[in-house]
Formats: sequence, C-alpha cells, structure tokens
Amino acid sequence: IGCGECIGWSSMVDPGGHNTSVHNIYLQLLCETGVIGFGSFLFGAAYSLVSSIRAKKMIENFNGTEKDLYNSLFKISFSGQLLFLLFGFVENPLYNENNLLFYFLMIFINYVLIENMKRRIVQQIIHNQ
Repeated sequence: IGCGECIGWSSMVDPGGHNTSVHNIYLQLLCETGVIGFGSFLFGAAYSLVSSIRAKKMIENFNGTEKDLYNSLFKISFSGQLLFLLFGFVENPLYNENNLLFYFLMIFINYVLIENMKRRIVQQIIHNQ
C-alpha cells in the first residue's frame, strides 16, 4: 500500500474534516511498510529496550558517586520508552511530533547514560592501576 496510504484507506473523515488514522502504530506500520518495515521498527524498539536493560546491569556493577543519578535516569528512560510503545496499542504517536520527540529523547538519555558509564568505568580501571 505504501507510506501514508493506510491513512487514506482506513480513515474516516470526522465532522471537522480531519482524517483519522488507525489507532495502533503496529497495524499502521504493517499496512504502510509491510513486513520488512514493521520488522525494522520492532527491531529498533527491541534494541533500545535491551540496551536499557544492559545499562541497568552496568549501573548495578557501578561503584561511583553518580550511581543514584544513573539509576534515576535509567528509570526515566526505560519507563518513557515503554510508555511510548504501550501507548502505540491504543493511539498512533508516530505521527505526532511531540510524542515522537519524547520517544527519541528517552532513547537519547539511554545512549548518553551508557556512554557516560563506559567512560567512568574506564576511568575507574585506569585510576585503580
């Protein structure tokens, strides 16, 4: 069907003249991008969640003064990503710039957290030698 076309096929026009879309990002992606696009989205989402879980394991093994800060950032990042992905079952946040920006911000927090943890761990190793 193609990108943006599922909205045209599956939408109804409300009294205000606005198109409504499928209220599920997973169905919308499957309709618009097919199995390959849908699989790519799921792979990216799963990768970011697994990356967050790895960050949590790094935090548990971390002995620095920032451990509480890192733990709080992990909770914010993981819960934000999970919220977006669960919200996708009842609404379509991919086509709302604010929701999509929120999701990318949560992924970015996780990325910065992991990179900062790696840098701190290397500094600890160098300092202990």
